[in-house]
Order: sequence, then structure tokens, then C-alpha cells
Amino acid sequence: MNLRNIPFDELYENFLLPEKGTPISPEEAMDLAFRAALQGAGFVRSNPLVGAVLVNKNQRFVAASWHSKFGEAHAEQALLQKLKTKNLEDELHSATLYSTLEPCAHQGKTPSCSHLLAKYPLKKIVYGRCDNTKKVSGNGLKHLELHGIKNELFSSTKNLDLADKLKFLTEHFECYEERRKPFVTIKVASTLNGIYAHSDSKREWITGERSRKYAHFLRLLSDAIVVGARTIIQDNPSLTDRFFQKERIPLRVVLDPTGEALFSRKLSEHFILKEKSKIFWWINLETRNKISSTLMKESETRGICFKVFEGNTKEEKLAHVCQELYTEGQARILLEGGGSLWSSALNSKLCEKLYLFQAPKIFSGDHIMHWTKDAKIQYLNLENSISTLLDKDTLIEGLTDEHHTL
Repeated sequence: MNLRNIPFDELYENFLLPEKGTPISPEEAMDLAFRAALQGAGFVRSNPLVGAVLVNKNQRFVAASWHSKFGEAHAEQALLQKLKTKNLEDELHSATLYSTLEPCAHQGKTPSCSHLLAKYPLKKIVYGRCDNTKKVSGNGLKHLELHGIKNELFSSTKNLDLADKLKFLTEHFECYEERRKPFVTIKVASTLNGIYAHSDSKREWITGERSRKYAHFLRLLSDAIVVGARTIIQDNPSLTDRFFQKERIPLRVVLDPTGEALFSRKLSEHFILKEKSKIFWWINLETRNKISSTLMKESETRGICFKVFEGNTKEEKLAHVCQELYTEGQARILLEGGGSLWSSALNSKLCEKLYLFQAPKIFSGDHIMHWTKDAKIQYLNLENSISTLLDKDTLIEGLTDEHHTL
């Protein structure tokens, strides 16, 4: 297991660019491109997070930019626009551009980055990851070569964790575009023995404030946040980001087959309904038919969009929800709780990544719940797992490599 020294939310929050003319190594340039890419978190939707850094022929920093919003300029285009605005286009002569992802080759909502770059006297493009989608897949690199611009896939023996960082930027994009499904992540906060909550009405914070802040960074990264009925009943959450981009509200999704969460309190008392934003509230057809026209109208006024489950088992219903969210353009989905939801994701092999926040505590007694209590798996392997210290807690994250079911 690798150790991450600086949590990603700190890199995001404390992002600063070096002064123009600062000497910069290839590793430093690509790491800076990574940190620049993080600045688009929460706004790129199904697009990858991409950063770009220009280094002149004397290995001095010139400028950096990133893809800041879905449908707007890609990182390379944004960088060229910045250079033009600052009258720095002369710096492109014999310069090297570092991009976290292979430049695109197609005209979509924005121009082709490779075609834009080919107009300038660059020496070389160094890219962090390949884009294997059919529209790109080396086509942009061939176009650049035809115009005399070399290209090189970044590799480093000095900064071995850069490869994991670069993969993080595109993991949701690759899943969405290549595998045609959303990138589903599970976020769990537990004790050392896997306890995440009390089964009675008792509520208690398990992890510390630092972990809870990082959990909000995961909300920022996510297009949709999904919770089950018990989470709404017991926690009455808002499911918003209260630390990083407070004005941005992700799509909130509630899985409430029988409507017990909906009816657990007055609509005006649901914190999730305080913000004027769309909420998908999944219920069974029988429940849908029991909701009065008055309650239906008031719910819709408050932002609720009722959806009806398809499938018989919890696993089938969750798979249907994820597919519906995919068709809605939701690329990164965060499953926040509770245990039944997490187990359904593991059982159905929907989970792509696990974020496990562990507090240095052990709970025991009769009224405790283990986060995998309903999972029908023998074990779960995490690929390239990484641990990050968050004050007294430890965050363990990794891609779900193998599911071994009973």
C-alpha cells in the first residue's frame, strides 16, 4: 500500500502557480499540470479533469491552465487563450507543453486541441495518459507529428506516485466513455473493526473533522450523491458541499422504496429540501400510487423528481438506478450510505472504487452495524491501494480489482 503525503483536497485548496521564469523540471511540470487539473473538480461532468503547463525552451515556467467547465475550453485551448491575452505567444517557439491527457483530435463542443496546437511552433507535447476513446486514440498525436511537433508519453522514476495521480483525473471518464457506465464509488466511515453506526437511534461521529472535510471534497468530485432511506431518517443530511464550492449542488438521489424516508418528517423539515435543486427520489410503484396529489405537487415544488424502481432485488434496483443516472450524464456517483446500499453495490459488482475512512476506535455491543453486514462476498481486492493520514484517522482508497462472491 502506498502512502499519500498530501491529501488531494489540500492540493486543490492551496493551489498556486509559480512565478513566470521559474526553473521547472519535467516531473515538476507534470505535477503542476495535475494540480491545475484538480481546479476543474465538480464542473467537468463526464469530461476528464485535464491540466496543461507550458515550459519554454530554457526549461522555465511560462503559464498553466485547465479544463474548468463542461462544454467550455479544454486545458490546451484555455492555455493558448491565456497566452494570447498576456501577449506571451512568442514563448511557444520551441517550447514544451505538458498535458495530463493526450490532446483530443475531434471537433465537439470545443475545437480540436491537436489542430489548435499544430498552428504554433512548439517543440514537443508531453502527455500524462493516453486517451483510448475512438475519437482520439492517437489521431491527435499523428496530426501534431505531421506538423513537426514531437510527442512523448510521460514517465518518471523520480515521482512514482504521479502515475496514480494522473489516473485519478481520468478514471470516471474512461469508465463512462469506454465501458458505458458511471464510475461508482463507495464512501464509508468506520471504526477499526468495521462498525459504521449504531442500530438504535443513537448518533455519534466516528471520524474526526479532518476526515469529514475530505468527505466533502468527494462530494465536490461527484456528479450525483446517493443515499438510502435509513440515512435520510437517521441523519437528515443536506448532501451538499459545505467547504469547497458551496454554490455548486450535485444531484442528490434518495433510494426510498416504501417512502418511509419521505414520510419520516414534514417536507419542510427535510434538510435535503432546503436547497432549491433537483432531487431524484426513487420509490416503488405501489408507493408512487399512494402519494396524494397534494403531497406530489408540494414535493415537486421543492425539487423532488419521483422515479420508480425497476427490478426485484436490491441489486437489480441499484443497477437500474445507476443506468438511469448514466443516461442523465452523471459520470461519477458517490454512494454515501448506508450499509444496505454499500452491500448492494458490492454484491452487484457496481462499485469501481472504495474510500474507507478509518478512525482509531473499536465499537462493541448489541446495537452496532458492520458496513459489510449484508455483503455476499468472501473478499474484495483493492488495486493500487493508497493510504492518507487525516489527523488521527486513515483514509484507505483503491479501485476494486476483484469481487469474490459466495
